Amino acid sequence: MSRTIHQAEFAIASDGTLLLNVAHADVYLAPSRLVEWAIKQPGKLFVGVQMSPAEAKRALGWCKDIHSEAAAYIIGPRERRARHGKHNARY
Repeated sequence: MSRTIHQAEFAIASDGTLLLNVAHADVYLAPSRLVEWAIKQPGKLFVGVQMSPAEAKRALGWCKDIHSEAAAYIIGPRERRARHGKHNARY
């Protein structure tokens, strides 16, 4: 297999999970062997490939919309509480 393995030490998943790059084990393993080794490790396994620039741009565009919508769901109730004089309400 001629694919290269990304050397970033870790990644952060969209759900906030921090993922460790097992490619940093002491010995070099070919990608296919690395996956076999990773399967044996505790915790969830994430296998991924790099997105093209166009795919990344589209994904980030969708994420921006998602974040804006999520922020609106949080800000809306806070604004309503503030308008009703509940300035010290817990959020």
